[in-house]
Amino acid sequence: MKSSLKLALAIISILAISFFSFSAAASNLPAKKYKHTKTNPAITKIINKRTSITASNKKIYDVSAEVMINNKDYPLNTLVVILPLPQNIGDYQIISDINTNGGDTITDSTTGAQYVRYTLNNSPAQGESRTVKLNYKATLKNINTAFATTSGQYQNSTMTTRYTSQNLPYIDPQESRIQAIGDNLWQQANKNKVEYARLAYEYVARHYQYTNPNTGIYPLDTILNQNGGDCGNLTSIYISLLRYQNIPARHDVGVLTNGTFHAWAEFLTPDGVWVPADVTYKNSDTQGDYFGKFSSDGYRIIFNHDFNIALNTGVANWTPNVPLLQTFGWWIWGNSDQIDGHITPAYSIKIEPVN
Repeated sequence: MKSSLKLALAIISILAISFFSFSAAASNLPAKKYKHTKTNPAITKIINKRTSITASNKKIYDVSAEVMINNKDYPLNTLVVILPLPQNIGDYQIISDINTNGGDTITDSTTGAQYVRYTLNNSPAQGESRTVKLNYKATLKNINTAFATTSGQYQNSTMTTRYTSQNLPYIDPQESRIQAIGDNLWQQANKNKVEYARLAYEYVARHYQYTNPNTGIYPLDTILNQNGGDCGNLTSIYISLLRYQNIPARHDVGVLTNGTFHAWAEFLTPDGVWVPADVTYKNSDTQGDYFGKFSSDGYRIIFNHDFNIALNTGVANWTPNVPLLQTFGWWIWGNSDQIDGHITPAYSIKIEPVN
């Protein structure tokens, strides 16, 4: 999914222009199999008293993300660029050897999202280019989940409240169509939360279309009216269904190691384990198993877990709320409102295996 957001704000005699670019495409999906088959019972086979995730087949990657700003003839005063920085997650994502190359590392206190901010004054000058760069190593593992034998109850916390609430306009567990679907699936699941999560995963994959790729994140109402969307949007439907039954759920926003940007879901089991579920892959491969595990090409880097992130640009009274932090953000302050063709960014990310 790829889109951009452009805002303008006049500050005294200086014009501040804000841009945000984001994407969550899943272009390298499995070949579409149109015949739907029932889920393999092994997917929900209960073999443990507690939910456990097995992380295996470690691989290490060198990651380099950069943005080159080419200033043809724009009278620039200040440039701010933001790049997402992934964090350690359990045993299956370890981030090390971080080199921000002069950027400031910031962690959002509300969502926990981490990013690097680069502030450049009077640079690049007209007729020049400037590149900001972020490097790190990502040690990744594939994962598989064994679910617990009992459902249990969630512990009340700020986290469970956050991830069972609305996040408008993208996540809405109170939407009437979500509630009608959720009530039906809840009865089918015999009020078992993990079984409900599995049935909702099957339902979204079967009843909605993968469509409108690379066009951005849409409000939930629009996705339902259009009967589908791309990876981030299909995942919004799934998360809304889970939150309707008070199951904490959130987006995983990241990139596959082949360079494809992607978004999927994870939900919290009652015994406190975050479990992935990829409705987009299930939509394309109805016989595949993407509930509690990654796909067979499953090495992926998770940047953050949420939508609607307020970014600290370092500029007073300028904290833009961005729907998706996945590629980069850039903001410029200068003496002209003529931007297009005068100053342009180019983003790239390289993910290369070590050894």
